[in-house]
Amino acid sequence: MSRLGLIGWLDDLEDADEDVAEIPSLVILSEPDLFERGWGWQRLLPYKHGFIEWHEFKGYLQDYYRKNAEQVNALIMNLKPDCYEWSVPPNFNASHAAADLCFRREAKLQSLPRKLSRKDIKLSKAIQEHARLKLRSGDESFLAAHGFVCIMKEAELMCQLVQCKKFDPTNFISFSNQIRRSALNLMLHNVDKSTAIPAAAAMVGLAREAKFARYVLAREDSESYMDHDVCDMIREGTAAVLTMLEKEFARDTTASNVGVLLGAPTARKSEEPEARTVTKDEKLAGSSLQPSEPLK
Repeated sequence: MSRLGLIGWLDDLEDADEDVAEIPSLVILSEPDLFERGWGWQRLLPYKHGFIEWHEFKGYLQDYYRKNAEQVNALIMNLKPDCYEWSVPPNFNASHAAADLCFRREAKLQSLPRKLSRKDIKLSKAIQEHARLKLRSGDESFLAAHGFVCIMKEAELMCQLVQCKKFDPTNFISFSNQIRRSALNLMLHNVDKSTAIPAAAAMVGLAREAKFARYVLAREDSESYMDHDVCDMIREGTAAVLTMLEKEFARDTTASNVGVLLGAPTARKSEEPEARTVTKDEKLAGSSLQPSEPLK
């Protein structure tokens, strides 16, 4: 779409009667002024293969993170999006606070009257174990803070979904678990902050969408289904981003805390593992890494 076409789209959008977001083409990223006017930085644009180069989209994720760097703390504190007057408490450990909340949300999720599947419970317990290790270590972790927030907000959405009587939530719960599994897998990699920023941005974006999805689920107005569709498209596109980043991290780094990633393929038996330093979390776990069956 040309700049002229984008301007026409914006004019139509501003003249529309419905107050519902409309996702623009990714080419709008090449027109910063139109992007600010038509979309802005509160919600992520969903990635679509072929519309923009992957490295360009990762650049957008880095910009999104810079614009929303404090949102992980706001989400931990459960602040409203329009709450501008707030500050982070002294000595605030975001990853510790997020791990604590995440651990509690998983306990609530497991206690729901509607039974979770064995697969769901296995993932939930794996999340709890990683949160427990993080709480015991007390170390600050950039990626863990964002990952736990993403997982926690998906758990809150799942708690609401299982009580939903409007539709069968099975597929939505499965999709939330896909996001949660990806977020956990990404946390298990040892990467520097600059490498982790695109993943952190995607997880913050997903956490905000999960929070918005809960609001949409509670609505009864005629436009709620349109907001739900937009939210769903953003979540699907961003979940695909997490999957792509998982593959990049798996190719470029080694995972800590577990022998294999959840849902990831195991290494071929002919490949000899490289020697590496045992992490603090592994020492806390009381054993070295051992290969295990991935979650299916």
